[in-house]
Amino acid sequence: MGDPKFTELLAEKKKREQHLSMTSKRRLGRWRMSLGELGMKMRNWLDDPIKKGVLELTTRKKQIAEELVGTYEVNVWDVKLGSKVVTFEPIATYVIGAFGRVDVKGPAAGFRLIRESDTGHWSMADPSDPRRTTPLTKELFQEILLSALG
Repeated sequence: MGDPKFTELLAEKKKREQHLSMTSKRRLGRWRMSLGELGMKMRNWLDDPIKKGVLELTTRKKQIAEELVGTYEVNVWDVKLGSKVVTFEPIATYVIGAFGRVDVKGPAAGFRLIRESDTGHWSMADPSDPRRTTPLTKELFQEILLSALG
């Protein structure tokens, strides 16, 4: 005869696992949507220099593996100005203190963009104190890009 208490404990664990799986799937969907929004903002903000042939914005695929959501694919954006490249690379959705993080890497500087958990807006994390953030505007984006390019 089986142990009903043991079976009950396993059933409860299975229920929690299924709930976590659904929550993670929703979070991953929101994360992908957030990344899509960021990509559209960058395209809009760079529209004029792209049209004038000053720089180029390309995308490529990257796989991310996170324990709670598994392996998934995202876009990485490369802003090219001559031989210089600034990369906007999604890192993860499960990060401490935010809904997700994108690292900006250029030849002269690097920055961290985060998706704010409470507001859902993109911000730049202060390098000296990541708890302090500045909302990502067109002007801040331009400053980040110019600083990263050097």
